Amino acid sequence: MSFIKTFISEQIVANPEFEELYKKAKLEEKIALDLIKLRKKQNAPIRIG
Repeated sequence: MSFIKTFISEQIVANPEFEELYKKAKLEEKIALDLIKLRKKQNAPIRIG
């Protein structure tokens, strides 16, 4: 895990735009996981794609 954090930190230093893209991707991931949890709670099928 520390390799990944180091890699991300290096990317942010090398390209400041990467930080915004990374934050956006993390937010989208959180939203997707929340939607999956909600669908499971409702016993609804989960469609990916």
